[in-house]
Amino acid sequence: MESEKLTPWNLRCLLIIMIICGSLVNGAFTVMQDTWISVLLMAVIYLPAILVYSRICTLFPEEDLFSIMETLFGRLGSVFIILPMACYALIATALQLRNFTEFTVVIALKNTPPIAIMIVLMLTVLYIAKQGFSVLGRWSSIICTVISINIVITILFSLNIMDPAHILPVMNHTPGAILSNSFALGSIAVGETVMMMIILSNRKKDRSAYRIYLPGVILGVGLFALIILRNIFILGADLENSAKFSTYMAVRIIEVGKFFERIESSISFVYILLGITKMALFLSGAAMGIARLLRADDYKKLLIPTGLLVLAIGALVFNNAFEMFDLVWVYQYAAIPFQLLIPVVIWIGAEIKAPKRHPAG
Repeated sequence: MESEKLTPWNLRCLLIIMIICGSLVNGAFTVMQDTWISVLLMAVIYLPAILVYSRICTLFPEEDLFSIMETLFGRLGSVFIILPMACYALIATALQLRNFTEFTVVIALKNTPPIAIMIVLMLTVLYIAKQGFSVLGRWSSIICTVISINIVITILFSLNIMDPAHILPVMNHTPGAILSNSFALGSIAVGETVMMMIILSNRKKDRSAYRIYLPGVILGVGLFALIILRNIFILGADLENSAKFSTYMAVRIIEVGKFFERIESSISFVYILLGITKMALFLSGAAMGIARLLRADDYKKLLIPTGLLVLAIGALVFNNAFEMFDLVWVYQYAAIPFQLLIPVVIWIGAEIKAPKRHPAG
């Protein structure tokens, strides 16, 4: 466990970053001008899951996710839950690595082999993960502040080219289509916050998990919706829906005077930093799970071999950006056991076990 406790602000910033990351790789946007409604509904659809995550961390405030599993189900029984969660963290890290690699290739480095970009990104991820959760928390605060300022600046400097009529007609799609799109987006943006349970044990003892999770998710979803509205106002529903990286395209149109006509370059760099931050958390989670299975004392010693596994999986998981976006529709269902079912099993076990560990009186 980290010796330095994280502040609620650090943890909320990390939650916000995890959610905003989903606004960049937007191949799952299918309801055009109603996408912002789907984004807002993510918080409602995944609210039960967020409450489950918060309750688990409240019942076991000083234990991380994998430690809780072992406490509840014993060394042998916990293997059947720790192993799939560690694999999920491993594969999710590989998917994120490849997503941001494809983004980098498409917007800037078209002639660069993807594996070279993946290696550079992974080295950065490994460095941040190696520093521990206290550094990751402070880093998240900095990056979250920078991206929030960037969002405000791009909105202010794009007011002259925005057209609010682009969101009309509102609710042009059926409620079923909007909810379906919301679930797909939520599996990436909100459902993946399940991995926050590996770090919440590092919060200060007097800080409620609910007061970290709920404000963080609400702020993250709110910023996500603001980004989508900005993109729609600038590009229009058709172009926003057809463009695979509409966030980058929308910002690219903005001109901030003669000296800042390429503002999208700085924005793109910040978005890559968002991805690196999220990957550092997931890589740490995968290494922690593997360390628990191998009975290793320090998960940090396993970060490099885990990172090599991520590189191998990331190189094979799909061939191009089009396959990457198609994979979203598979991922939303494949992630259900890890984002919903396993946490519910842990929660039920925690409700039974916790009163016995801390009897009243």
